[in-house]
Amino acid sequence: MKKINLSEPIIFNESLSMVNQVLKSGWLTQGNKVAELEALVAEFLDVKYSLALNSATAGLHASLLALGVRSGDEVIVPSFTWVSTANAVEMCGAKPIFADIDINTFNILEEDLLKKISSKTKAIIPVHLFGYPCDIEMLKSLIPKSIHVVEDAACSLGSKLKGLHTGTLGSVGVFSFHPRKSITTGEGGMLVTNDKDIHEQVSKIRNHGQAIQSAHSKPYDLLDCPIVGYNYRMPDINAAVGISQFKKLEQMIDERNTIAEKYKTLLGGLNKVKLPQLPKDGLHSWQSYIIRVSSSIRNKLITFLADKGIQTRPGTHAVHTLSFYKTKYELSFDYCPNSFEALQTTIALPMHNNLIDSDITYISDKILEFFNNEK
Repeated sequence: MKKINLSEPIIFNESLSMVNQVLKSGWLTQGNKVAELEALVAEFLDVKYSLALNSATAGLHASLLALGVRSGDEVIVPSFTWVSTANAVEMCGAKPIFADIDINTFNILEEDLLKKISSKTKAIIPVHLFGYPCDIEMLKSLIPKSIHVVEDAACSLGSKLKGLHTGTLGSVGVFSFHPRKSITTGEGGMLVTNDKDIHEQVSKIRNHGQAIQSAHSKPYDLLDCPIVGYNYRMPDINAAVGISQFKKLEQMIDERNTIAEKYKTLLGGLNKVKLPQLPKDGLHSWQSYIIRVSSSIRNKLITFLADKGIQTRPGTHAVHTLSFYKTKYELSFDYCPNSFEALQTTIALPMHNNLIDSDITYISDKILEFFNNEK
């Protein structure tokens, strides 16, 4: 039986060679390869500063700390997202306030966002979910200037709206290099900003709170730790993998757009399947390809496809329904109704650069077979 995975990273021969170089160098963490990857990302996104971290979650946490988010503050996040978006707020001692989503784009719903703003709101974290670019400029025009925008661009490296890269329009943006993303470092993330103060603060936060070494430091000096920090550093081994992948990013996004177009062609005639939208005046990087079906058959379809060797899964969490948040903040399932609907109706189809035409045809044929049997 054919076996098609939901996601597969591509590891290039160049990656193996670069990792070997790092191992032979004896410098395994926070070295030249990390600096090289940071420079590549900054140049690609046209930002002043980029900082490699060991995860996007670390990047979100460090961003909020650098912006002064503390106990007593509120940070608005979309409910339909990976749980780390909300967890980063909790890790600062602040309170995540869940806003609903646009059911068609899966991004934060402006009307609900505005309803959730209070005198305690310190920041918002819009998520470019699955690679679909959120209109950050529009959001910024709606909210008070005192509220920071932290872009959760974990899924959207390479996505654009009106010619501008996701992750570059807020106070800070954070990307993920998890294996389910377009490019990977194994585990890892990248924080980008044009703000010198944020850059300097996060540089300390990611390295145990240590001050940044200056050119005037003496060889016998131990760096001071003016703040409490964390070990959020990216190893050079991970960065070496990322460099080789990053150089092929645009090619890989083009391939994913071709896959998405093939899905659209093969599944577009199914009335019972809602296909994902394309952004107007934008570029979708297709971290995931998410369809929607009736909640009454969603789990049945996932099971059917699994029996045919096709790995799928629900889109992501409706975080307000997870037991920790639901219990702590006494939230009902219908607190964010669109997010709850997305939880029950979404399916992520296989999306990765190892897919070939016959895979996409097979997946689509099995979905068609399922609905023919449902008649």
